[in-house]
Amino acid sequence: MIRKIKQRVKKTTSMRRPQSGNGVRRNHHPSASVLAPDSRNFVHFNDRQAGKSALSLFLSELISNPRNIGAACPSSNGLANCMASFVPRAEDGYIIELGAGTGTITAAILRQGIDPKRLVVVEKSAKMAEFLKHRFPEILVIHGDAAELSHYLDSHFGAGQWHVSTIVSSLPFKSLPVSVGDAIKEQFQQVLPPRGRLIQFTYDIRPVSAHYFTNFKKKNSRIKWINIPPARVDVFLREKQKN
Repeated sequence: MIRKIKQRVKKTTSMRRPQSGNGVRRNHHPSASVLAPDSRNFVHFNDRQAGKSALSLFLSELISNPRNIGAACPSSNGLANCMASFVPRAEDGYIIELGAGTGTITAAILRQGIDPKRLVVVEKSAKMAEFLKHRFPEILVIHGDAAELSHYLDSHFGAGQWHVSTIVSSLPFKSLPVSVGDAIKEQFQQVLPPRGRLIQFTYDIRPVSAHYFTNFKKKNSRIKWINIPPARVDVFLREKQKN
């Protein structure tokens, strides 16, 4: 009996031993052909470390800045995966995430196989921005206001030297002052080119106009009922401006 137990322990240990060559080199930018598996391992490693500290930080920010958070609970993995599923993997250009919080949706985007060098996160909370920089050291995290998005892009990449294909927004437009919301929506129009994609979620699951955002047309919508509270994900495409 003792011999059988030792054999089982030995077998389990050998199965758990990491294989050589599968570790993630944090300072190495892998090529596109090997990016997907590397980024998945990287995200899972950080998710295990982030867990409790992410929830603690969320609750702290919720108490001090409830209007900016706009939610009583962090986004679920199901909601995050839903939003990330609408991010095109084959397109060129930067993917901008606005209001990343503690990075649940960020992690889901990376699990889709997106090159971390294409992902730019803008987070208004200084504490959350610092948390994201430690959790995802391979992506560009900007501590700032989404209403100044184009300014940040010019500062980091050079004036007009950037191309954005997708914006993923978790911003709580329903709780933001109207002037702030309008300024951010204006940035959507400035930053995204024709056919550019805007992915936005809201806890107001009632249908909205197909042209909720000026010069954008809704192309898809999905409700995630298994979320606290239930949320709706809308996908809009930037329309060509009429002459």
